[in-house]
Amino acid sequence: MQPDGKLGFSDKPCADGAIQEKITIKSNSVDWVSRLRSEKPTSIQIIDVLREDGDVTIKYEFTTKPASNEFIKLANNVSNMPVVLMKYVEPKGNTLGHAEIKASNKPNPLFNKLKHANK
Repeated sequence: MQPDGKLGFSDKPCADGAIQEKITIKSNSVDWVSRLRSEKPTSIQIIDVLREDGDVTIKYEFTTKPASNEFIKLANNVSNMPVVLMKYVEPKGNTLGHAEIKASNKPNPLFNKLKHANK
């Protein structure tokens, strides 16, 4: 705020008597799920979204394997987190397939067990 009471924005040092205040914007880190819902292929139906301790698990139905693969790639891109396929049941006849993916920044305990078993 300037000494005359007016607000001003500048990348230069404040004038004498001016009050400096830093403004921050809150990030919508979980908003990626909304983006995923809007950008997903029409052949994907999101059934449930579970959020727990920073992890996001998404259960969905799909018509074809390529559609499911495309959805997993999209989830990986919009989440900026590693996405792992937890469950997968292929579609048969007129029955939709269903799957479950998990987005998490935590290390995968199964991968760590495999890594140590191979030493």
